[in-house]
Formats: sequence, C-alpha cells, structure tokens
Amino acid sequence: MNKKLLSLALAGTIICAIPFNTYAKSSDWIESSDSEINYAVNKIKVYKDTIIVYTNKSNTNIRFYSDKDELLKEGSTDIIGNATLDIDGYHDLSYEDHYLEIGSDDVRVYLNDENKVEIVNGYYYDKNADDDYDPSDADDKDERVFPKYNFTENGNKIVGNLEDYKFRNIKAYYDDKYLASSTLDKNGNFVITLQKPIRNKEMMKFYVEYDRPSTSEIEPFEVNNTDFSVSGKYNKNVRIKAIYGDKILGESLTDNDGIFTIETTYRLPRHANIKFYLAGGSVVNTENISNKSYIKGYSNNTFKPNGKITRAEAATMIARLVSGNENIVANSTKFSDANNMWYSGAVDFVSNKGIINGYPQNIFKPNNNITRAEFVQMISNYLGLEVDGKSSFLDTKDHWAEDAIHIVTDKGYVKGYGDGTFKPNKEITRAEAVKILNETFSIRDNGIESVSFSDVKKSDWFYNEIAKAINM
Repeated sequence: MNKKLLSLALAGTIICAIPFNTYAKSSDWIESSDSEINYAVNKIKVYKDTIIVYTNKSNTNIRFYSDKDELLKEGSTDIIGNATLDIDGYHDLSYEDHYLEIGSDDVRVYLNDENKVEIVNGYYYDKNADDDYDPSDADDKDERVFPKYNFTENGNKIVGNLEDYKFRNIKAYYDDKYLASSTLDKNGNFVITLQKPIRNKEMMKFYVEYDRPSTSEIEPFEVNNTDFSVSGKYNKNVRIKAIYGDKILGESLTDNDGIFTIETTYRLPRHANIKFYLAGGSVVNTENISNKSYIKGYSNNTFKPNGKITRAEAATMIARLVSGNENIVANSTKFSDANNMWYSGAVDFVSNKGIINGYPQNIFKPNNNITRAEFVQMISNYLGLEVDGKSSFLDTKDHWAEDAIHIVTDKGYVKGYGDGTFKPNKEITRAEAVKILNETFSIRDNGIESVSFSDVKKSDWFYNEIAKAINM
C-alpha cells in the first residue's frame, strides 16, 4: 500500500491528541497466517479520523500499535462483532508497519494488507453517511431494499423473503461489492448462492433490479450544496427529489421562481454527485390527457363527491395520471373478474406497475369500495419510498398498512382526524381521493375555476380540488 496515500488518509492535527502507552511486544511473536487473519477479521476500514474493524465475534479485544510496538488505541467489538477506534489527531508517522492485534490470540493485521484493509479518503463523522459509497457499484436505478434473511450452509447461501416484490431480481452486495443475484418467487422468497462464505450481516446490502418506471432524472441549474442541504433552480411548482448514491436526501417543492432547497440529515461531500428527479414516480404529461382531466362525472351531470370510490375507479384515476393517457386500451387482464370492461386497461396498467394488487384466485374485485388504508397503500406503492418511522395515529398500530400510512401522511399528502385517528378501514370518498391525488402529483391551481357538476358548490371544501383535477 502506498505510504503517502495511507498517511493522507490518517492525517489529523497533532500526535499528542492520542495518549500513548508504551508496550513492548515479545520478540518471539510468530507472524499470523492467512487462515488466522481470515478467521479473525472480515474487513478493516481506515478513515482520516477512525478505524472500523469488522469481525464475527462480540466482546473481542482490538489493539492498535505503531511500528515501534507502542499501543496507540484499544477497544472491543460490540454485540455484532464490530469495533470503532477513534484515531483523530494521529499524525505524520510511518504507517507501513502499523498494525492491529485482534483477540486473545493476538492475530496481527498490518495496515498495508490490501486484502483486509481499505483506506477511505474521508472522515467517519457519520456512520450513516456512507462517505465511501461508490454509486457505480450498483445500477443507480436499482432500489435499495431490506429483506428478512439468514445465512445457511456455513455462510454459502442467503435465504430470505421480500414481500411485494415477487418475480423481481434481487442482488446482494457485501461491503458495496456485488456478490450474486436471484429471482424472487411468487411469495417473495429467494435463495442466493455465494462463491465464498459470508457471515457478517452488518456489511450486507440488497437491491431490487430496476423493473418499473422510476422517477425521471432532471438537470436543475444553479445547483449548490452545503454540508446538510442542496439547492437549485428548475421549473416552478414541481416537486423535486435529491439522491446521493443509494441515499434519498429529501424532497422539496419549487416556488414560483423555480427555487428549491432540500435539507438533509446526511453530511454531503463538497463535490457530491447528487442526482435530481421529479418526485412521485413517472412524470405526469398532462397535455396528453384529453380535456385536461383525470376525473369524470356521471351522465346526469353529477360528481357524487361524498360517494364511495370503487377499486376500478381508483385504478383508473391513477392510471390516467401515471400514464398521461385518458384511455388505456386493454381487453384482458390477469384477473378473471376484470376483463372486457371499461376499466380493464387501467387495471392492467396499474397492476403491472405494482401500484395495486389483486386477491387470491386471480380476482380483482373491481366494484368493491376502497378503504382509506387501501388507497394510501396504492399511493405508497407508487412513491416507492422507504419507511423511516411509525405512524402516530391511535388506530394504526400493527395495521397491515401502517408503513404506507406513515409514508403518505409524513409527506403531507393525506391527514388524519382531529381525535388522533386515521380510520384506515373507513371507505374513502371520491372527493377525498381527488384531494390526495392532487397533493401526490402536485396538481396546482391554474386559475381556472370551472366546475359544472350540479352537486359541487363553491362553498364545498372540495370545490377547488375538483376544479384543479378537471382543469389541469
């Protein structure tokens, strides 16, 4: 390993920042064999201010020595076998013969061991920031997922389950390096066979291979990023998502001048390769929608805003928005009860996109009224966001749609009730559905207030929402 590179990686302020304990090693120490090293440690990452040691054993002693056999730092691994040694202040020594001793057997690993040691050109200021993550290791369209899994056959196989991703290809990475892939079956189960045994779960990552349309990449201008924010300029009144590597930094709505600022909890490198997307899935090309409307009324000139919405109607509204087409033609679907109907094309479209699912025995139940939870789950499926918390509603704990409810309410696309409940099993109304879709797809008021439905009045709370939906 290049001494200069290693010196730069470990550069700090002053050597006296670390207390030194003189400890002379025994002269009859026998150099550790490759097998001993492989057994003792999986990986060592050396940052400018920290050394991270990955092992398979908890409560194992880790000691860091200089080339003079001076003990510079020591610690022990945590419950999953990893140790963090703070080396801030370590400065200007010769690193070629600096080493770590691991465990009671004193297995020695030198910092120039390229098989086990990785020098990271960055600070370990935030273990969630992934300074060293290289987006080129994975297709940037792949989706990071978190399956339930275990190692079997002494670490040579990964057996797991990932719900809602059936028949998709799942790829496994270890320390950001690709290992192997497998196809999820109809129940979301998968088995990945490895060329070499792996036992450390902490260093595993999984991605589902790109399959359905994701958000469309855009190129804002006047882009600038600080440690914890990124800003720029684009078209006015559109929602923009920022992504760095596999991290979703956040979203923001541009103002009337097209300006946006996205705050993030991840510290960003000065020249971070940040990508920008129109948030909320595929771009909505409203010019392709006939009559500039994704909703329609009834033949008697009513809209029935307080009426219930069926699964077929919900599928049709979302299909129009996502596809940009009013009429999606298809006579057959994979559902036996949704063929040769006015909604067949829409049902086929949204089900293929994974936005809405059917029931066992390949039925869709198109005429069933849809609940608030079911509708929110559709929106969540479309957004494709990772859940980062739990909903605070009194009646959603352990509900099957709890994660979806948290995602969509956290984005502000739908709200609960004043008594602290969400009422997930309550059937949603047509007006409520329009309100949620307008928020999700950033449908804004264009100044046209033209609502001709006889049962929609200006005094109604939903008047402007319906006006936006039919005058896009």
